[in-house]
Amino acid sequence: MNTLASSLYLPSTVVEPIGSAAPGASTRVHVDKNRPPSLTDRATKDDRERTIAGGMEEHHAALHSPHDLKHDAGAVVGGLRTDWGVDTVKLSFRVDPNQSLTHAAFWARTSSQIRPGTHVEDETHVGFMNFPKGDARVTLFAQNQVCHVEFNAARLIHGKSAPLLPIAHLQSVAEGVIREVSRYACPDFIRTGPAGLQHWEESWPELVTVKRLDIARNFTVSEPGLIKRVLPAIQCRYGRSRAEYTNSTAGWTLVNSTRRSGQDRLYDKQAELASRDVDCSLAEGNDRLFRFEAQLQGDRLKTHGLTKLRDVSAEASWKALEARWDAVRWGSPLPGDSGIMTALRPLKALQQRKMLGDLHLAAAGMAKDVLTPAQYKRFQADARKLGLTPGMPVELLGEPEQYLDLVEGRLMPLGDPSVTQLVDSNDETADAG
Repeated sequence: MNTLASSLYLPSTVVEPIGSAAPGASTRVHVDKNRPPSLTDRATKDDRERTIAGGMEEHHAALHSPHDLKHDAGAVVGGLRTDWGVDTVKLSFRVDPNQSLTHAAFWARTSSQIRPGTHVEDETHVGFMNFPKGDARVTLFAQNQVCHVEFNAARLIHGKSAPLLPIAHLQSVAEGVIREVSRYACPDFIRTGPAGLQHWEESWPELVTVKRLDIARNFTVSEPGLIKRVLPAIQCRYGRSRAEYTNSTAGWTLVNSTRRSGQDRLYDKQAELASRDVDCSLAEGNDRLFRFEAQLQGDRLKTHGLTKLRDVSAEASWKALEARWDAVRWGSPLPGDSGIMTALRPLKALQQRKMLGDLHLAAAGMAKDVLTPAQYKRFQADARKLGLTPGMPVELLGEPEQYLDLVEGRLMPLGDPSVTQLVDSNDETADAG
């Protein structure tokens, strides 16, 4: 069985501190002589000296130190935050057919079909690369000479737990996974020399395409009942499908999805972990751990310049996360217990009656049909001045008191906007000037 330890050399390595080299620069890895031999027949010395850690050893050591970070939603490892970052990722690269083994026992499933518009048979091979804390799904399209690799980057390092993978570490983890996959589907940017040593092109991150990138943010929520009651009623700015899921173990998920561009999810992460017998108790009272995930595919990756592994930076990823949070509008003002009439106090009686009528129309999905475009625009603006969210059931509306703040990762009082920037703490170049 393959292990992440043997591909990333986690248990027996010593590396220079994070930040001792500029991003993308090589950090030499010194490997213990007692390390098990390479799992490939191509690698020895070059394998051992390749940079694939990029600080992951420090990640690994921190998670096994006396201060166990895996239950801390706002943990910091190696100077980088783990309360926002990468979850699932799907990568694609061209393969060298002369160095790929399509008949290996590794492939769990093989299928074939005729390519549309041709008489050419196309073989698809699917296999699973097993690591100690997670798996990678590998799909090889033999005739197209393309390989897709999909894995949960955070889980490969932390296991099933709360922390996410810092953006700055994605390339290192991807390199370790691809190195293992290369035994069966070898990328065309890896060359094997006469002595059987692997040589990676320096520009290899430019040759790896991102097909899916899940960027996530953990929230510590003090009023989970309010979130579950109100947010499903908020009308998002987009979406082909919206769904709310619950189960008997207190699980709860809110999803807005499209067919090709991805989906946005907010869910009770603590309930999910509890269903897997993973303790994630938070220190403060009845607070619960929630998570927002922006699953980026297709046009959304293009919009935010995240189509190549080389381009996945903390800054670009945070901007994409902000854009998706704005689109779902789950940071809208949340009502207190005072009721709708308290929220309408600033209005005169006639204005109150008109606003109530328009709010009922919006809740029924009829406002755009009944009101003229000018009336609808004015209604939207007036409602938001009062802190009300058109489209929500009127019985849920009340004088707004707080909102979910993406940067702070928790409920914040209205009028107290966050001004900090998480992106700076997850960008190894932030202090480089």
